[in-house]
Amino acid sequence: KAQADLSYQIQTNISKKEVVETDMDQQIIQKKKEIELMEYLETDVVYTEPKIMEKMCNYITAWHPKYLHELVNLEDKVVLDLGAGTGRLTFAACKDAKMVYASEPVDQLREHMRDKVKEEGIKNVRVLDGMILNIPYEDDTFDVVMSGHVVGDDYDLEIEEMTRVLKNEGMIVICNGDDDIQRKGPNPELVKRGFEVFYHQSSIQGDIYNYRKKVMKS
Repeated sequence: KAQADLSYQIQTNISKKEVVETDMDQQIIQKKKEIELMEYLETDVVYTEPKIMEKMCNYITAWHPKYLHELVNLEDKVVLDLGAGTGRLTFAACKDAKMVYASEPVDQLREHMRDKVKEEGIKNVRVLDGMILNIPYEDDTFDVVMSGHVVGDDYDLEIEEMTRVLKNEGMIVICNGDDDIQRKGPNPELVKRGFEVFYHQSSIQGDIYNYRKKVMKS
């Protein structure tokens, strides 16, 4: 009987352990599904709830403004931020720049930036509609044209339009946000078009490549 009781107790303990392990496995699986869903919906949420994304999106929360300032001296410069989004680059640049024009085609994001400009009393930021292939400014207007996660659909046409609105000896800056992606190297399309490459590892172990190019028109 003693052996039977011991055997029963062992089987009961094993069963309890299996139930606990199964519950833990289910929790892990559920968590992974939630993360995958968030990543899938990330872009849509950016466009509809920018305030939420400023707190939850890696490329914003893990990024530090020093990476922009390492690329270019913005002091007393007139700057254009293309595809400004929630204003990650715009609001980092305006602390030094003479004026920053934040070009963004999505209504919700423009309103988000305008609200921040008003709430914080920022005097040197202007928010406007615009696309990278149709920048609503005349030739030779800006000292710096910057972007992040924008260039790449048509490198030649996009860079040509960015160059058009730059002054002679102006700077094109591509300053991406930080993430956890482990990249194998810089963007070869930008490298072969003469961009300098700057590398850092993000705080969440991603390989981040940023770029700049000085434009000589004469």
